[in-house]
Amino acid sequence: SIVATVPTGATTGNVVVTVSGVASNGSAFTVVAAPSITGLSATSGVVGASVTISGTNFGATQSASTVAFNGTTATTITNWSATSIVATVPTGATTGNVVVTVSGMASNGSAFTLVSPVTPTINWTQPAAITYGATLSGVLNPSAVDGSNSVAGSFSYRATPQGGSASTVTGATVLGAGSYILNAAFTPTDTIDYTEASGSVSLTVAKAVPTIALTSTANPVLMKSATTFTATVSSSVSAPSGSVSFYDGTTLMGSTVTLTQGVATYTTSSLASGSHSVTAVYSGDNNFSALTSSGVTETVEDFALSVPTGNSTSQTASPGGTASYALKIAPSNGSTFLSAITLAVSGLPAGAAATITPQTVIAGAGTTNVSLSIRVPSQTASLHHSDLLALQLSPLMLGMLLLPLGRRIRRAAGKHQPAVRLLVLLLAATSLVGITACGAHSSPQPTTYTLTMTATSGALSHSTTLTLTVQ
Repeated sequence: SIVATVPTGATTGNVVVTVSGVASNGSAFTVVAAPSITGLSATSGVVGASVTISGTNFGATQSASTVAFNGTTATTITNWSATSIVATVPTGATTGNVVVTVSGMASNGSAFTLVSPVTPTINWTQPAAITYGATLSGVLNPSAVDGSNSVAGSFSYRATPQGGSASTVTGATVLGAGSYILNAAFTPTDTIDYTEASGSVSLTVAKAVPTIALTSTANPVLMKSATTFTATVSSSVSAPSGSVSFYDGTTLMGSTVTLTQGVATYTTSSLASGSHSVTAVYSGDNNFSALTSSGVTETVEDFALSVPTGNSTSQTASPGGTASYALKIAPSNGSTFLSAITLAVSGLPAGAAATITPQTVIAGAGTTNVSLSIRVPSQTASLHHSDLLALQLSPLMLGMLLLPLGRRIRRAAGKHQPAVRLLVLLLAATSLVGITACGAHSSPQPTTYTLTMTATSGALSHSTTLTLTVQ
């Protein structure tokens, strides 16, 4: 038995033992060349990196052959030939030699340094404040770098409001007004050499300034007529919420009105005669700032009914006669009447007839003179005379009724006859006095009436007082 080491330079052929110059028979022996590494495609790398090993005697196929990185066998071999092997750096590998083992024979070692993957640096400039309505397209602009080299990959973003929960955002997102922390999560395209990374910045979203327009349903308007003011608060971003207060100068009109789809209305019929500067004040909301509209000048017109200077408010007429009055109706805060005005008179004597010219003043007319004519009925005085006459004759009639009973009264009276006679004489005298009085008061007594002349236009009316004496 002989144990021998295959010598360097041996080739495939017979193995022969020679003893004392005598050679044995030959026994065939195949010499297998040991694998040899001549180079690596990379002498350093991270776990998962692909390394090409160049050399000789690797065999045509892998079969039971292996590749080890400092003793840790590679489990992923993507290519194997006699002169080239492509292996992936295995998990657990450390810095050391790469060795190829073929048919139990190890190659020479080739140094390989294991490195950790790089975490890119996220460069993200602190953005300036933006206004509600602006998208985040100009804000979400970070970059990932490895030193001076840009690292390819993709970003995803989340926004966390102050005191709130994070939500996913994109460049098209519009954030509400407030303070936020924006976070960018980076995923590298090369996940072998680079790890994921993240960065954050703060962002302030300021309230937007909406537009506000104020209109009224009519201007000018007649006093006591309803006028509706409409405030429209709008924005191209969204419909503002909140409320609107309407002011007449510095005086709040009514209570605040809640916006409905950006519109608030207020109706009033209590504006005094004159010029009013009306404004609408928007309260603002979470996303929009408060705002005051431009003033709307609202003119409230009135009219006046009067007796012109030089004309009397008192007239006298006899029964069956006519009394005439001159009046004037004039617009206030304007040159013409906004709507028609109707004239009427009340307080007339019974049976009297009034004529008003014109009875209606048309819209658009200016100052207008008005005449009032009252015809007094003739029976107004005669009724007084006949009533008085009836009262004065009643004692005489009583006396005449008592005369036929005089004898019976005297009999019944007995000793009281003188008193009875006296009573009868007094009744007769009273009758004579009544007749005399009737003749003395045959003319009617003067009667004074208070008349009210009223001009009405819509809900507005004005009156003036006139006096009529009938005698």
